[in-house]
Amino acid sequence: MKGPPAVMEVVNGKREKATAIGRYLAHGHTTALWRFARVGDRNDGEFYYIFNLHSGLALEGGTLMNISGKDHKKYTYLCQDEHQSNDSAQMLEFVIPMTPVPVGWLQIKNVSTGHVLSHTYAYSPPRLINQQLPPVRTLNYRETWDTQWTLISDKGEYVLKNRLTGCLLTTEFETNGPNEEDRRGVTMMGGGSPLTIELDAQRNWKIWDRKGNMLLGEAPASTSVEGNLVVANSSVPDPTRSWRLVPMHEVDATMIAPEASTPPMYAAKTVRLTSSPSIVSEV
Repeated sequence: MKGPPAVMEVVNGKREKATAIGRYLAHGHTTALWRFARVGDRNDGEFYYIFNLHSGLALEGGTLMNISGKDHKKYTYLCQDEHQSNDSAQMLEFVIPMTPVPVGWLQIKNVSTGHVLSHTYAYSPPRLINQQLPPVRTLNYRETWDTQWTLISDKGEYVLKNRLTGCLLTTEFETNGPNEEDRRGVTMMGGGSPLTIELDAQRNWKIWDRKGNMLLGEAPASTSVEGNLVVANSSVPDPTRSWRLVPMHEVDATMIAPEASTPPMYAAKTVRLTSSPSIVSEV
């Protein structure tokens, strides 16, 4: 039978340092109330100091070696102690629960600029363009396919495939010279690079190139009318390296045909195919 709710509380309500933390029935006393203070200088996750309201001391945890007796065993501890800035034993990371990656066709939107990842031609790199999400009802429902992607699972990683061109997103290593950092550009090929996709603390998505341990992000604004490039040249989280995955399962349903009995009207776009053209012989 499920018991009553229990809470984390300082043992015997003590205010002394190194007092152990126990688990007791909830009663609302300040010995079981805690204040969370975010660690502001960490960019590799969400870390917090936790202070007990009764004692004012910080929650601390770790592992110790018990050297008494014949068996030397490790054991974990949880106690309250005087706050020490940058003490890793007092920093607790909030781990975001596992969230399924959206399935179906998606639009990939940059958090910083609002630009949408697009691919129009098979032999050109992907670009980030300015487009409304979702698009206004349109006769030519394929006009949005260049901005639609699907995530193909590959042993815990993902490959990004474009709906219009059928190409896969991949990263490629580039060397800028002896005095400049190497970086990874992003292009499209027949074989895509497996990427790791995970949520950040703001419930946006990070897309990792694990070979170079870099985050995919939007390059600085360019003068190209085709849009900005995608690069993977930093591992530091940043809004330009953060994404929203917008499901587009209703796009085709919003397509309007001129008449109910006629087939859909397709976009008048020329796409260079990756396959070799067939040879037709004349008789």
